[in-house]
Amino acid sequence: MSTPLAIHAAFSPKPERRADFLPESLTQISPYVTSSLLNVFPYLCLADHVLQKLTWSEQADPYSNFISLVIVTTFFVYWDTIKQWFFPFFLSLWFAIVVWLTQSILVDSKSNEKPTLDEIVNVLNNVVTQIDFCVAPFKNVATGRQGLFRLVRALVLLSPLYVAAFRFFVPPRYFLLALVLFGATYHSRQAVATRRLLWRSMYIRMAVFYLTGYDSTRPSSAHPQGRGHGTMPGQSFRIVNKSNISFTQEGQLIEFAILEHQRRWLGLGWCAYLFPSERSPHTTETLVETSSPEKFAFPSFDLSTTEYRWKWSDEQWKTDESFNHGKVGVDGWCYYDNNWQYASPDDGLLKYTRTRKWKRRALLVIDKK
Repeated sequence: MSTPLAIHAAFSPKPERRADFLPESLTQISPYVTSSLLNVFPYLCLADHVLQKLTWSEQADPYSNFISLVIVTTFFVYWDTIKQWFFPFFLSLWFAIVVWLTQSILVDSKSNEKPTLDEIVNVLNNVVTQIDFCVAPFKNVATGRQGLFRLVRALVLLSPLYVAAFRFFVPPRYFLLALVLFGATYHSRQAVATRRLLWRSMYIRMAVFYLTGYDSTRPSSAHPQGRGHGTMPGQSFRIVNKSNISFTQEGQLIEFAILEHQRRWLGLGWCAYLFPSERSPHTTETLVETSSPEKFAFPSFDLSTTEYRWKWSDEQWKTDESFNHGKVGVDGWCYYDNNWQYASPDDGLLKYTRTRKWKRRALLVIDKK
């Protein structure tokens, strides 16, 4: 019985030919993920290019945005002439430019050598970062019922002004041009610097606050930070009583105090929205910013030789009826004029600010090691 012949290849194996079409880093992950990343990479490059235009972060051609603004402005200003004589030509030219730019980016990303995993991840991170940068102004818009009510109220109040402006002063076409230019240049360095300079004016902040009831200089609508105060919340307390529990334990009865401040706004009533230049909605007795009673946290101490334990003595926060020498009104409020002066327990037409004091006692047990 003859043995079967062994068939051998006439060439030596070259394992490196397996990965000629893929970088080494992409062969280390799942083939499905690799294929998806390679297929989506051209479109990520296209999205990155478009977002660089919107965020004014393009380094290769920094003047293309200005040229685009000039073209858009010319198109709006001379719309009547362009519409009558050159509209088909400009429409075809614009379509050809868009198609050429899109195809050039897609073809370049497909025809060049295959990207590495690091390159794909970097482009993806750039796209995500720029999208977050574009939507950042909308994250601070209040979306609750009260926030939507304020926006609708502002639109209703400003609608007559818009109608009068369109009819007597500015045509709708130029108003639309202003909106387009504002949106297109929102993230440019010049626009950002201009907004920062304008925002330093208290009158502009008051106008924005009066129209919308929202102060964007504060990180949170419920707990804004006052100007001139630190970012760390302060705490106001006094030691009511001390007692020795044992040789190694000492007990202290601590009373915490929080001042709550409000201002009256037309259309809003009493609320915690204050001017950026004045005190914060919740402060200590020395007007240092602190947290609200609902978010109060006990102070912590970093000491290696002593242990501290906190326990509430009072069940809940209560208003201090002795605040302002006992001259407080309903719910413990003390009313002032527009400049926080001339305290009175009664509300009135000339009272635009008010303050009340919250207090609560806690037991502090100190264990000495």
